[in-house]
Amino acid sequence: MLNNKSKDIKVISKNKTIEPKLDDGTLLFASISYPFVVIPNNSKASEKINSYMENKADDFIDYIKKTLVLKAKKEYMQSVIDEIDWIPYQVYQNFVTTYNKSPYISFLTKINAYVGKADNLKTAYADSFNTITGEKITLEEIIKGRSYKEKIFKEIISQIKKSPEEYYQNYEELVINGMDYSNFYISKDGIAIYYNKGYLAPDELGEPLFIVPFDKLNFKV
Repeated sequence: MLNNKSKDIKVISKNKTIEPKLDDGTLLFASISYPFVVIPNNSKASEKINSYMENKADDFIDYIKKTLVLKAKKEYMQSVIDEIDWIPYQVYQNFVTTYNKSPYISFLTKINAYVGKADNLKTAYADSFNTITGEKITLEEIIKGRSYKEKIFKEIISQIKKSPEEYYQNYEELVINGMDYSNFYISKDGIAIYYNKGYLAPDELGEPLFIVPFDKLNFKV
């Protein structure tokens, strides 16, 4: 079986930009960064991971072109009619490598965008892979035992109880009903579980994030 040492796995930042214009005015500027990995002696796994991440970046760029550019065009034309200054839309996607230790690698991708007037888009998503196979991994594949969901639930509730005033009163019900076990990444301290903005707490709190320590889970290494 192939084996990889994390120090040998290189992560390179790739970037794609788009800057559509109308009447010599920039409608939108987007800078989309995504990871490109180089796994020694395992080009097949590298290609799987790189293809997945690039396709995801391209899908986001397609959304920008088909949705945000049209929205920007309408607002730009209205600004010309109203004789007010136009501020181009701005979209930035960046990522961090949260874990890189054989046989796993995790990425957290953050998106920040100004999309007209007072509208702002701020979100994040995560992807984790097996560096030997190149396949995306699930929690079931990296945590031993069938009780991991209960352990994660108890740990999240325990963390919320430290400052319950920040969350909605029915947070226990929301935690269990809104648990999406694909919304996770591996960090140096444990498994990170996150919820969508506005679901567990007011928007001001952002996307609630909970780190479940490795020693509370049977993490497969």
